[in-house]
Amino acid sequence: MNLKEMTGIMTYADLPDEVWENYWQSMYKKLERGFGWIFFSVGAIALIFYGMFQFLSEIYQNPTIPIFIKIATAVLILGAIILLVSFSRERLFAYKRDRYKEVKK
Repeated sequence: MNLKEMTGIMTYADLPDEVWENYWQSMYKKLERGFGWIFFSVGAIALIFYGMFQFLSEIYQNPTIPIFIKIATAVLILGAIILLVSFSRERLFAYKRDRYKEVKK
C-alpha cells in the first residue's frame, strides 16, 4: 500500500455528534467560550495599545511635529490595532472549522 492510498483511508477518531450536542447544550460552555474571546481580545488590544502608546509618546514629545500629524497617527494606530485583533479572531474562527466536514468517502 502506498502513502496516497494509506492517507486516503485514514480518519481521525472523533466523538459522536450526540456527545458534542450534549456538551454544547450547557449554558456554561457557551458562556465560557464567549467570555474567553472577549477577554482575549481586550487583553490583546490593551497590550498592543500600550506598545503604540510608547511609540506615540516619542512623537508627542517632539515639538517640531504638527498636532494634526500627531492626532492622525494616533487614530491610524488605534484603527490598525482594532482591525488586527478582529482579523486574527476571524482567521482563528475559520481555521477551527473543518471546511471538508460534509465530504465523506
